Amino acid sequence: MLLKQNPEKAVPDQQEGAPAADITAAAPVADPRDLKEKTFVKADGPVILETKFSIYFDYNSYDLSEDAISVLDKIFLILSQYPDKTIFIKGFTDNTGKLSYNLKLSEARATAVRNYFVEKGIKPININTMAIGPDRKLDEGGNEKPKQMNRRVEIQVN
Repeated sequence: MLLKQNPEKAVPDQQEGAPAADITAAAPVADPRDLKEKTFVKADGPVILETKFSIYFDYNSYDLSEDAISVLDKIFLILSQYPDKTIFIKGFTDNTGKLSYNLKLSEARATAVRNYFVEKGIKPININTMAIGPDRKLDEGGNEKPKQMNRRVEIQVN
């Protein structure tokens, strides 16, 4: 089995209509507003509560693009301030090809993100990965654009 490693597009999830966090205390290393995710402010800085991000991959790829790394670095900077947070990483694929292959590809995508965080210093015990494959599609369309939305890794921080 050969999994091609291609560059991919990565963007954080955005919740429509969600207000940007009002940060009154200075964040030591990263501003969570850059991630456009929900946070609440504590006296010592932002705390992430059940926050979810996604990065996207090209067809048949599990390589982390520069865009993906940029998103992961922002997440890492915040996580490094809260070392006891748990990270759930789920890998997904589109429905092209055999299920067994897609499950392996989605596992490789989740593992690539996990390994990146571990290399940056996140404790492996705080990271959980899961291969979902083509189940739980974001978009059911049959053309290329909707399929691209399904080639992703979701990262949830609790």
